[in-house]
Amino acid sequence: MLSWVPGDRIAIGPTSYNWDQSEQNWVEQYDIETGRVTLRNNLTYHHWGAAQSTANDYNGVDMRGEVILFNRSIVIAGEDIDSWGGQIVTSDTYEIMNGQLNFLTGQTILDHVEIYNCSQWDTFKSALRFESAATKWSSVTNSAIHNGLGWGIRIDKSANIHLKDNVIYEFRPVGVTVESSRNITIDGNLLMRVV
Repeated sequence: MLSWVPGDRIAIGPTSYNWDQSEQNWVEQYDIETGRVTLRNNLTYHHWGAAQSTANDYNGVDMRGEVILFNRSIVIAGEDIDSWGGQIVTSDTYEIMNGQLNFLTGQTILDHVEIYNCSQWDTFKSALRFESAATKWSSVTNSAIHNGLGWGIRIDKSANIHLKDNVIYEFRPVGVTVESSRNITIDGNLLMRVV
């Protein structure tokens, strides 16, 4: 039983050999009793589904299409100004204040957050970035990071980061990258439509 409401944004994954046949749509109506959903627009591609998993028939592979809900209780949305969406950056750094050199540590803890239209076109400036964030631990869980103009998530020279049960959808040309980092846990995330 889901709690979808009219206006919720969804994506439906491909169920063919064509990786790019996922598509987005909006919920027009949802019947909580039957699970039947009516979408605002017609679908462009065929998406296969079944009541039971096909894993037993296909060596552990479930052939049914994924349906993703993007909406979350907190929304961070970037503006599209000159192909520059918003960005969330976590970092450790030094700062001089009142003649004193201070070490500042960054930490990000997000749960059930929607990050939409973030990242910068044709750069490493992803929607969610951890750069030299190696002191404290950070956690991003149950969140939807989607529809950016550049990279999805970049972890560089960082440590102690936990990414669990997130949806990362529609980024270019990189969905998730981890470079020169340690103690990074990526568990149960769904990455789809990296173009």
